[in-house]
Amino acid sequence: QLTALDIAGFALRNVGIDASVADGALRLATTESTLLDDGSLVANIAVDLTDLDRLPAKIALQWNGGKLDGGTTQWLRYAMPLFAGLDADVADVVGTVGLELSLDGPAMMREGQEWVTWLDDWQGKGTLGLTDTAFAPATELGGLLAPLGPLGKSAAPVAKDGRLEIASFTAPFSFAKGTVESQRSEWQTSGKSIGLSGTTTLAGALDYTIDLTPLLRGERDGEKVLKALGGSLPATRLKGSLEAPSLELPELGDIASKLLQNEGKNLLEKGLNELFGGKQRRD
Repeated sequence: QLTALDIAGFALRNVGIDASVADGALRLATTESTLLDDGSLVANIAVDLTDLDRLPAKIALQWNGGKLDGGTTQWLRYAMPLFAGLDADVADVVGTVGLELSLDGPAMMREGQEWVTWLDDWQGKGTLGLTDTAFAPATELGGLLAPLGPLGKSAAPVAKDGRLEIASFTAPFSFAKGTVESQRSEWQTSGKSIGLSGTTTLAGALDYTIDLTPLLRGERDGEKVLKALGGSLPATRLKGSLEAPSLELPELGDIASKLLQNEGKNLLEKGLNELFGGKQRRD
């Protein structure tokens, strides 16, 4: 039983661990009192002692109601790519987090094995959830504050006062061969659901696509934009690394200009039709 434990930015409080050995397995479990960054942490670890060369292990973890600060934010980047490049000193991250995670792999490293190849032997899955979250993104991701540029007035807002706003973020993910993959992540903001999909390697390489199309759906001018584009926006690409991300937003300036030109042309034609149509009626 530990009252407080701070490791690498992780704030653990009221830590209790129950341990047992039975049927050739070592089992560790946290007690109900255990808190991580003010959220309830339930962790269970089972290690097979009958295979001393590998020590196969299974880990199940549930973390609910945690606060987004400290070292946890850095680790969550693997499933939450919008945290990439985050400067903790200026980001001022607020929000609540929930995490479910299950992993299995060898607890024992082979002689001469590096940690990266050791983690390649682990696999698992989980779900990350964030609620009522806001933060100032990294400079490299500043384009997300107004992602549609000249078409921004036709879209639902995603930011306020230089901070991204996330009503909720849900990321089901899988982990295998040193890569975290998520194909159905959703960022809810302003009543819209933005889809994200992609991968992050343990070395930190990012390869994500972001679908901003929903920001225009249901908006009058936004629907005009989508119609001009055939129903959807070109994908936004998030690449680079967790430490140095890069953002490739779709080029929408030409689209905005053409829409304005077409809108002006339509208004002119409408005016001429009314003018000459009215004259014909008077004649």
